[in-house]
Amino acid sequence: MNYLQMAKQAYDQSTTFIDNNYRQKWEDNIRHFQSRHRSGSKYLKDSYRYRSKIFRPKTRSAVRSNEAAAAAAFFSNQDVVAIEPQNPSDPAQQASADVVFEALQYRLTKSIPWFKVCMGAFQEASVNVCISYQYWDYKEDIEYQTVIAEDEEFKVPVPNVRTDKPCIELVPVEQLRIHPAANWLDPINESPYLIHLIPMYIADIKARMESDEGAEPKWKKLEDDELRTAQRLDFDSTRNTRDGDKEDKFDQPSKNKPLSDFDVVWVHRNIVRVKGRDVVYYTLGTEHLLSDPKPIEQYYFHGERPYTLGITAIEAHKMYPESPVQMSVPLQSELNENANQRADNVKLVMNKRYTVIRGKNVDVKGLLRNVAGGASMVDNHEDIMERTFQDVTGSSYAEQDRLNLDFDDIVGTFSGSTVQGNRSLNETVGGMAMLRGGANALTEY
Repeated sequence: MNYLQMAKQAYDQSTTFIDNNYRQKWEDNIRHFQSRHRSGSKYLKDSYRYRSKIFRPKTRSAVRSNEAAAAAAFFSNQDVVAIEPQNPSDPAQQASADVVFEALQYRLTKSIPWFKVCMGAFQEASVNVCISYQYWDYKEDIEYQTVIAEDEEFKVPVPNVRTDKPCIELVPVEQLRIHPAANWLDPINESPYLIHLIPMYIADIKARMESDEGAEPKWKKLEDDELRTAQRLDFDSTRNTRDGDKEDKFDQPSKNKPLSDFDVVWVHRNIVRVKGRDVVYYTLGTEHLLSDPKPIEQYYFHGERPYTLGITAIEAHKMYPESPVQMSVPLQSELNENANQRADNVKLVMNKRYTVIRGKNVDVKGLLRNVAGGASMVDNHEDIMERTFQDVTGSSYAEQDRLNLDFDDIVGTFSGSTVQGNRSLNETVGGMAMLRGGANALTEY
């Protein structure tokens, strides 16, 4: 069986489906969460260079409010978990619950940065979906000690444990591949394959290719030219959008330069179902096989796929349902349109436009500067005509209030700006209590 060809087919199939159906939505959601206009917006075109391009941060505000509520739910007391026995009268169950509670309490406060992981997972699920990878990080060095027995010397291997702890790693949505037709109820386990795209340093890859004393290397030996082939998978538009369209952090040097230990290439962890059983193997991109396939039990003692996909909204029969951020995209766009049109109108009222007869001796630069107390030189006052504009009406603000209410409904939050903009609420004791309660929750977060 050609496992390399199998991994390449699975990667190409899943990547094509994501590029055609989800990638643009994911990137637009990330942009809205970062209070940036989505790609292709008219505000990014050259014709809007001098127009108002405000992005009202309603999306970011809603996500932060939900994060504050999640933080209050998870971390309102010192105990991060609550574990009770099913039968409190059974001493064995009570003792087991106490032991598990202390173990989890220690791990989630000492070994795992639980607050960051939990809040980061909730944030990712609010923007797109959350994917996490759970594993046990165990590293040891083998040291050989000399033992004398019956006047003979023996070298005995003694393990020196360097790391021994559980880990939870949040995986960006664009770095995991799942079959497009996977069952929406449990896509992680129902998919015939999972592919995790892992950026790794050259030094770490070469370390796995080297053998310890008396042991086989974990990965197959590859040359530098072969390692370079995995660099072509480097650029990803979704990751670039998340980083704010900055220089790619995984950008690689030119092919003419030698590989450095700190260069990054992409390794794929492939979990593939073969004859009803999962096997795990690693490939360098889709070009080279790094390890031979082994049953999943040899990598993970529980024999299950160590990945979880989390969502904050349920849509039947959709593996990647719409997140709250994606649901609010049309309303966020309308809020931006309302605010920018009103801002342009106010600017025109406060800074009038003028019509100047072509070819006349008029100080056009002075008109453009429009400095308070300044003067513009003209030969004839009739060469300049002032254009007046009506001030924005109350209907614009009323429309904004209604859009705010619709936005709050769809994302499930109660915004302070909604209360302040509604006179029937902001002048009452109850309305002020709502404002104070929301502000306190964010401050505590």
